[in-house]
Amino acid sequence: MHRDLIHLRAPRFDEQQILAWWQWQTCEHIVDACKRFLHHDGWINFRRRAMLISYASYKLG
Repeated sequence: MHRDLIHLRAPRFDEQQILAWWQWQTCEHIVDACKRFLHHDGWINFRRRAMLISYASYKLG
């Protein structure tokens, strides 16, 4: 990761944030909507998939 972006990561693993992500309660509306869509249809396009993975990687660590 680029050194200027290191501050974007959480300093430690937060189980509550992971649980909120799994329950579609992140307060990030687009992320929650993508999770709902994935659950409902069983498929999301590559942009939504990339956004969910980016959120999980950068925000949740």
